[in-house]
Amino acid sequence: MPQSNDGLVATGAGDGKVKLHLVERAGSSEVGEPSFLQCTCHAGRVKRLAIAPDLPYMLWSGAEDGTVM
Repeated sequence: MPQSNDGLVATGAGDGKVKLHLVERAGSSEVGEPSFLQCTCHAGRVKRLAIAPDLPYMLWSGAEDGTVM
């Protein structure tokens, strides 16, 4: 996440899921999902992710279904 220096990357995709990933785990040989947090909270494609500059751990997502989470 920006301005947090913690190795977190947030992604949003066409399946309506928002995921948080740890960068150091992305290339690991562990079996299973590399993301450590997943939210299936949208019915449409996720179009935007945003944070507040003073709250880098608060994440908003906006989707084609008209919801902001």
